[in-house]
Amino acid sequence: LQLAVARPELDPKIVEHALEQLEQTCFYLIRSGSYYAYSNEPNLNKIIVQYEEAIEKTAISEELERRINQLYGRSGYFDSRLFKNTPDGVPDNAEKPKLVVMHFKDCTTSRNRKPPAEVDSIFKQKGTQKVPRIFVNNLLFLISDLDQREAMETKAREFLALKRLCNDFESGDSDLNLSDSQKRQIKNRRKETELY
Repeated sequence: LQLAVARPELDPKIVEHALEQLEQTCFYLIRSGSYYAYSNEPNLNKIIVQYEEAIEKTAISEELERRINQLYGRSGYFDSRLFKNTPDGVPDNAEKPKLVVMHFKDCTTSRNRKPPAEVDSIFKQKGTQKVPRIFVNNLLFLISDLDQREAMETKAREFLALKRLCNDFESGDSDLNLSDSQKRQIKNRRKETELY
């Protein structure tokens, strides 16, 4: 296939990447060695998509919150403040710098935009009376990128689906007849989808 599309101006890595993407998304495309073919039976992608469709949005949010907590919740250098989107949730003192992780559903930003109102409010004010903050240089904000939020949720959905699929075939609860190589592929894809 690569030989058929080879051109001096075309990087072979682009073709290789396109083939990898096809393998990940097509339901009836199979790879046998260096050859590709279509099968009349669905491949693993179809099974994974069915599992992804069964994942609820609340489970995705909980998984993302769990991972954010695991990554940023216990920092040795920072005093982490997770999902505190109001000034009263972030103390104003000269102790450890405050890492304020804004909730990805409530507060987002994108390139060339002003900081969200919640960030501006926390940066300028403290407490429930909203008096001016003194130690503004002791704050660091972590805000989700609006352009990347959907990709983050898609990765979490895929991880949860693969985790459920692995649990099903390991416990014998599934009526799927998966070969050992398919089980290995699923386990490898699960490891790849872990965000950290």
